Amino acid sequence: MASKTRIIEPTQENIEMCSQLLQEGKLIGMPTETVYGLGANALDVDACKSIFTSKGRPLTDPLIVHVHSTEQAMTLADSS
Repeated sequence: MASKTRIIEPTQENIEMCSQLLQEGKLIGMPTETVYGLGANALDVDACKSIFTSKGRPLTDPLIVHVHSTEQAMTLADSS
C-alpha cells in the first residue's frame, strides 16, 4: 500500500523522523541539486529493490550511494 506524500520542513525533528524511516527500510523523497530523488538505506537490499519497483527502473540501472566521508566509502567498496 502506497503512503500519502507529505512535504515537510527540514527541522531537526523531521530529519530524525526521516532517519528513522530509512532505518525501518522505508523510502523518503529528498531534493538534490537538480531534481527530487528517492532515498533508501543502501545496506538494505529490500529497501533498494523498492526504489526500482517504485520508479519502474530497470535493475541494470545502478543506484548512487551517498556517504559522509572517504573513510566510510572505503568500508563499502568492493575490493575484489
